[in-house]
Amino acid sequence: MDDEVVFRSSLKAALDWQEHGFQICGEANSGLSAKQMIEELKPDIVITDICMAEADGLSLIALIRDQYPRIQVIALSGYDDYEYVRNSMKNGAIDYLLKHRLKGDSLLAALRTAEQRLAGGARPNSGNEPRRATQERRLAVQRQSLLRGLLQGEVKDAADMGQSLERFGLQFLKGQMILAVAAIDGMSLHKQKYDQQQWWNIFDMVIEISNSIVSEMTGGVAVPLGDDRFALLFCPKGGNSHMLFYNLANECITQLRRALKMHCNLTACYSISAIFDGYARIARAYQKICALLDEKTYHDDDMIITEKAGKADPSAAAGIGRAAAHYNISIQDEQAISKMLKGTDEAGLIAYIEKIFEDRRKWHLDAGRLQIVLAELLNLLSRELRECSLDIAEIYPSYHQIFGRIQYMTLNEMKLCVLDCCQKVLEAVRQFGLARQDGCHTVTKQACGYINRLYSQNISLHDVAAEIGVTPSYLSRIFKKDMKKTVVEYLNQIRIEHAKKLIREGGARLSELAGLVGFNSNTYFFTVFKQTTGKTPMQYRQKEKHD
Repeated sequence: MDDEVVFRSSLKAALDWQEHGFQICGEANSGLSAKQMIEELKPDIVITDICMAEADGLSLIALIRDQYPRIQVIALSGYDDYEYVRNSMKNGAIDYLLKHRLKGDSLLAALRTAEQRLAGGARPNSGNEPRRATQERRLAVQRQSLLRGLLQGEVKDAADMGQSLERFGLQFLKGQMILAVAAIDGMSLHKQKYDQQQWWNIFDMVIEISNSIVSEMTGGVAVPLGDDRFALLFCPKGGNSHMLFYNLANECITQLRRALKMHCNLTACYSISAIFDGYARIARAYQKICALLDEKTYHDDDMIITEKAGKADPSAAAGIGRAAAHYNISIQDEQAISKMLKGTDEAGLIAYIEKIFEDRRKWHLDAGRLQIVLAELLNLLSRELRECSLDIAEIYPSYHQIFGRIQYMTLNEMKLCVLDCCQKVLEAVRQFGLARQDGCHTVTKQACGYINRLYSQNISLHDVAAEIGVTPSYLSRIFKKDMKKTVVEYLNQIRIEHAKKLIREGGARLSELAGLVGFNSNTYFFTVFKQTTGKTPMQYRQKEKHD
């Protein structure tokens, strides 16, 4: 749907729609009329321009996502701008095509993707799916399956392999080729930013771009591997020498890197094989360059990892082999970190965490062992807070999400993640007086834990004393000696700290704060808040906005 009559005409003429199993059921000249026609016609696929009269394409895509989740959307625009790509994909578009570069094959590829997303059902506007379209889709799936099987060594040298290669248009696999495997950078962040469907939409675009460039420049093919890696198979053109073939493969990767940055705002790391002969050697080459690509954990983004760069320093490894065998966080590490947390020794804690990761870098641990180190450190921080009856998920909301992204994280990302979590835990130690609890009587620790759990409820000194099984007077005396403040003063401190947190996060109205943090009176809450912070809640919020 596009508000330009000329472009709509050229779009209709770009394909023999019925020949490929599609039928145009309607067209609209504005966003408003598009919404009306979608309601009336219930199409399977919508092709929409981003810029239209009355209602833009992004709002139309969002409406389709919310009200017609089965409809597949292809977005068109004249703007080569990543923000349009990102927003259209985020709102539910399965592909994004630039109008000035639109060709029949790219449009058909987008339509095939939409077709696959329709859960294999028949299109109501075209009757049963034509046999040719079904066959084409089946062949495409079988072709990808054969390629992945060859890469992973699951397809042996069968007698009919030559016929299979010819059937799927893969005759070039009989001759010389170069293999590259790419791993998309920043996957831990992408997994946090996009849901599964949004990411698959973006990854489909990556594969389409890769296929287009590789097939055009070398006659090769791109093969998706999971949702964060893909393989590139290059074949020489016109009997190129080895040097010219390598240059061609590298130029192809250079263009691909540029295209992925421009259209998808993504980078990747690449590992490239030597030239080899025939499909029988693909699995061996694949295994070797995947091992090199696993070194990505120790490298920066957007680079080509060579065999030399991927290997650990032998001289360094010789001296630390024994230490590397005990890569886990030791009892001494736990004690040191705990002591620095309770002593709020920020500089010492940062230096200690950095040394832990630097040691693991020298030992050149594999990704799995590094993930164990990260998990142990995060669990240690969680235990420290749990001893004081605090939930780390409240202090560091990303805590549980990290374990869903851990397999994609580089060593530097792991280190920054732990340091960030340490900063949040240190803030909690300072805010909630946890440092003072080190060396306190058990009664005091139990009282602090009870208050930290139930601060938002209507609790008093008598409630706390009854919970831990002592008299109010005994609790008052011991608590004041340990914490240098009364139980009520500590309770008010905890409540005000949580009120400040709510103000910073913008999660509540000022009029609601008192009740949310356990005060029975707004007046008393405002009085305690000003005594504690020197500002009213309104003044504190304004200060936070300007800082």
